[in-house]
Amino acid sequence: ETLENYNITEASLGLSWKPFSNYLSTPEKVQEILTGYPQFTAQIDKGISTFLNGDFDYTKFGLKVNYKISRLNQSNSEIILDGNYVTGDFPLTHAFNANPNNPNKEEVISRVSIAGKMAFETMYFNEFYSDRQVSIHLRHQLRPIKLSEKIKPEVVFVSSHVIGDFKNPAVHQNIQFNTLEKGYSESGLEINQIYSGFGLSLAYRYGAYHLPTFKENFSLKCTFLLKI
Repeated sequence: ETLENYNITEASLGLSWKPFSNYLSTPEKVQEILTGYPQFTAQIDKGISTFLNGDFDYTKFGLKVNYKISRLNQSNSEIILDGNYVTGDFPLTHAFNANPNNPNKEEVISRVSIAGKMAFETMYFNEFYSDRQVSIHLRHQLRPIKLSEKIKPEVVFVSSHVIGDFKNPAVHQNIQFNTLEKGYSESGLEINQIYSGFGLSLAYRYGAYHLPTFKENFSLKCTFLLKI
């Protein structure tokens, strides 16, 4: 059966486990007072076709592990490992897209937007879909550069990689997309906190999905960090 319009009935369960954090119990709540690593986050989403006119039966699994090393010289290194898998019948809107963050425009300046911590800055929207994927994000921040009391930019080296696959892409009709079985890679540089929380992000795409021209592979974005 071909569906152009459909209903989704979905139930979700999310879990967060931070075994190395310290907590303070108060009469109102339990509050995290010292963040420890590694941290684990898991989520299960279940599509139900027998309830509230849902059209699809599927199950999605997600697991994220975050590990961060902070040093006395104010530098830090961070690794984020993220895995996702979906089984059953599902629409393309509920497949995994590896968090692309590059608008489908020709010129670099037209694609400027706000960079994301777990996004692929050089990957175009709707370019890749997977029913299973594993991604890793590596970040290394140098000690802040003190230019003045208010201006202390932070230089961060970033490298992101994802590999995935799609068991049966032909069932998703009338849309062209790539899968990630060859592995997608990008690396770049962030200069955060240049002024009032704003900074710059530069990224370049390379490897199996490298595109013909420089501007197609290059990404320029803004960053914004709010410290409370």
